[in-house]
Amino acid sequence: MKKPHLILFFILNFSLAISSQIVIKGKILDENNKPLTGANILAFPTNKGKLAHSVSDNLGNYTLSLTKNTTYNTSISFMGFITRKETLNNTRKDSIINFILKEDPNKLEEIVIKYKIPVRIRKDTTTYNTDAFTNGKERKLKQVLKKLPGVEVDRKGNVTVKGKKVTTLLVDNKKFFTGDTKLAVNNIPADVIDKIDVIEDYHENAFMKGLEKSDEIAMNISLKEDKKKFVFGDIEAGLGIKNRYVLHPAIFKYSPKTNYSFIGDFNNTNRKSFTLRDYINFDGGLDMNNLKEVIQSPVVKLLRNQNFTASKHKFGGFNMQHAKNEKLSISSFLIALSDKTNGRVENFRNYLIDNITERLREDESNNQNLFLGKIQFLYKPEENTRIKYYTKFEKTSINQTIENNRDLANSIINFNENNLINSDKINSYLKAEKSFLLTIHHKQL
Repeated sequence: MKKPHLILFFILNFSLAISSQIVIKGKILDENNKPLTGANILAFPTNKGKLAHSVSDNLGNYTLSLTKNTTYNTSISFMGFITRKETLNNTRKDSIINFILKEDPNKLEEIVIKYKIPVRIRKDTTTYNTDAFTNGKERKLKQVLKKLPGVEVDRKGNVTVKGKKVTTLLVDNKKFFTGDTKLAVNNIPADVIDKIDVIEDYHENAFMKGLEKSDEIAMNISLKEDKKKFVFGDIEAGLGIKNRYVLHPAIFKYSPKTNYSFIGDFNNTNRKSFTLRDYINFDGGLDMNNLKEVIQSPVVKLLRNQNFTASKHKFGGFNMQHAKNEKLSISSFLIALSDKTNGRVENFRNYLIDNITERLREDESNNQNLFLGKIQFLYKPEENTRIKYYTKFEKTSINQTIENNRDLANSIINFNENNLINSDKINSYLKAEKSFLLTIHHKQL
């Protein structure tokens, strides 16, 4: 079993609520009284106070927290419907207010709502300028996302928008490492973020958009212009009792043509930067055809192992993306992992007839080293053609030692087991995609 540990970080944070709050809630419906899921309602105080914002759930419910005795101008919008504007005069008590939106016969292409800094809804993309929702005390992207309406982040770094999971994370329109959200939300500093785009019906291949519907949701982090001219990042360090330590550097360099990212993590607190899910994403996702092979892989077994008494974790990840020209781009990432864990399992058996107790103890020591890499070339000779070539490689070294001790009626039996696994794997892929315009001529007889 895991032993408890403690790392001491000194953070001081005070907040003081001066104005009392009231709650306005209700439903956002269409003309047939059917709920609209994902409708936006914004409340702008006339005294230049803080903007309130809510997104309706799958039943059309919304909730706004407003300042008492304040007049608000509200804007209720949903794609394909006419934006409705209402005034809430001198709000004094909690109220229930329902809003009905009328379908727009002109199918509005774009909605722009301005309150100092714009909140923008355009077709399938919602853009937030983060300064409208933050106060400057946020350290990482995770804290910023938690303040955006309709966006949720769990402890593992998974991001959902309006209840739907974000499947791809981009930085300045380029995939961040594997595109998984965890490395980004836990490492990108908050003060470098300019705005955040949430893109529904996302296609990695742009010319597939419109040809088929996608359930993928992407989130694009746009960096401030002045952060693209030099290196930025931070270093997190901590010390605790029982010789516990954490060292976590994150360094980034973005430019119009070439981007670099480095993330490191060194700790003995049982915290893991690279997990089973990361490994599966690196390998191209979970394929049901090789599910048994993946589950039985020694790497997967060790990544799933949570039964240890001590752990030393070392992780380093490097990501590079370079645009050679408008047609050719190169991207690569390298991940190095070293894990050392010790675990113990003890069992006791009582034989009542003979009044004998048997003691079984198993001490397990794992030394795991993993090196993953991927390099990709993307060539777009023309707008409707893409040729992608990439190579993935994996090098694994696992040394596992198991010591077994059996004590039965003062008769002690010891036996050891040693497993050594070394494997090398390399795969290359070539994929070509092209869209064609099909024209049909009708001949009238």
